[in-house]
Amino acid sequence: MFVQRCVKGIRGRTATHPNGLNDAEAKALLTDGCGILSNWWRNNGSITPTGCLQKLTRVNLERHIHDYAAFEAETPFISLSAGCVERDDALRLNRIHEATDIALRFATNWGEVHGYLFRCWVVVAPRPAVPVQGVAEDVRNLHTYTRYSDYQREGEITAKINIPATQIESVERWDSNGRGRIARRPLWIHLNPHFQPPEVLSNIMEAI
Repeated sequence: MFVQRCVKGIRGRTATHPNGLNDAEAKALLTDGCGILSNWWRNNGSITPTGCLQKLTRVNLERHIHDYAAFEAETPFISLSAGCVERDDALRLNRIHEATDIALRFATNWGEVHGYLFRCWVVVAPRPAVPVQGVAEDVRNLHTYTRYSDYQREGEITAKINIPATQIESVERWDSNGRGRIARRPLWIHLNPHFQPPEVLSNIMEAI
């Protein structure tokens, strides 16, 4: 097992994105101890251990990654980004896709709305362990998830069921001009008073 730092992007609430967050709700995910819930838990209101076991399957993980639009409301998984490296054989170079940039594109809908970035950490297994709720899946890793994916460059780490508030260090608000441009720095940063740094564990890997 190892600890992976990640970034989660969530869109802000606007007339065109009514399911997004506002400032108070974004901060409350940290200060109220709720953390980030999967859509399945949030939409159902309550869940059971048996339900978790039934939901955490390889088929559902594939649906979450490759058919998210149809599976969004009931997915037990939570997409995070840790960044990745893309190799360009033709140009003989590696292209770095940074976690913050990837999360910002999602959170702001490519610069159309304001969004929030949550900086967190999760425990990741070195091999696929989808039914094990306590560890995230490193689906960006081509050595373990060998099926081709159009989304591999998103650098995804897939958490399960929820991300506890104690593993979320901060939330940041990023604004957009609505024309595809994002501010150069966050409007504000809110630190989580309940955050437990991953240094209490070992084998920490930084996001790219």
